[in-house]
Amino acid sequence: MKASDDVVVMGRPKLYTDELARDICELLMIGNSLRAVCDLDGMPHIATVMRWLSTNESDFCEQYAHARQVQAEYLLDELIDIADDSANDYVIVDGQERLDQEHIQRAKLRIDTRKWNIEKLAPKRYGNKQQVDNISSDGSSKITVNNFNGDAQAAAQAYQDIMGGK
Repeated sequence: MKASDDVVVMGRPKLYTDELARDICELLMIGNSLRAVCDLDGMPHIATVMRWLSTNESDFCEQYAHARQVQAEYLLDELIDIADDSANDYVIVDGQERLDQEHIQRAKLRIDTRKWNIEKLAPKRYGNKQQVDNISSDGSSKITVNNFNGDAQAAAQAYQDIMGGK
């Protein structure tokens, strides 16, 4: 269907603009998921945003990565808020105040989900770090193995260091 000059065609934006990218990143920074952002009126479909990321439209990848780093900090603050909120921990059942296990389990799930997300968004800062030291029986040599949280380049460099540049 072709739009005439006097007909306004409504729909999701498909063309990249700096303003739209900024709006998306600002919403991500305050804890929104990309799916939730893309469901808002005036926002592009999630597939459009993924295309922008895959083609690095106007350095969108850098803006997006920064927004996700900031989002990790936001989610970290949410962890504290969720853990400290005891408002609905008790319910009245048959005139008796009882611990609401369902609410507590939901809070634990919310915390665990955010923790997992934070580790993925900022693995160098918040990821699980593992280090294993192997010292020879006579104490003459020591090998340290680290978990590099998916950083293949750092793992390869560590291997080269251990092998003496071989």
